Amino acid sequence: MKKLPLVLLVSALSLSVAAPNALACGEVLFHSGQGMRYHAFITRHPANILVYSPAAIERGSAQNQLYAGLRKAGHKVTVVTDSHSAAVELAANHFDVVIASARDMGAIEATVAKSANGPAFLAVVGRDTAGRDRFPICVQEGAGLNSYLRIIDHTTSTHRI
Repeated sequence: MKKLPLVLLVSALSLSVAAPNALACGEVLFHSGQGMRYHAFITRHPANILVYSPAAIERGSAQNQLYAGLRKAGHKVTVVTDSHSAAVELAANHFDVVIASARDMGAIEATVAKSANGPAFLAVVGRDTAGRDRFPICVQEGAGLNSYLRIIDHTTSTHRI
């Protein structure tokens, strides 16, 4: 009887060494070896995301980090800088979510409405309430990666068939 706990302990230790990467509940990735540590959020619903950003040339490192974080979470991110490129991408590929500033939404709304795959809009709005009233799915300018991940995950989980 005293050998059973020892066997269980040895089995547990060998599993932790044999499997250096283990997924916990499909949401968090842990690396074992030098102790357990939080590594990254893995999305439950990977999405194809089209980002319409006319000012992409002036894009700061915060936006680059945001796009990198979305990719790291498992999303496929495509950035376009004009409405023609957006139309070409929407015609050629299926997108689940289109992210655009509320100021730029007018230039791309008609293009997205013509798209056969019907992606959801995620408007980036300012601090005023006018943008929030106009767009049902929105995120505030300057929001962090977790806000984007939460909204995209919620949007893709409710729009999936």
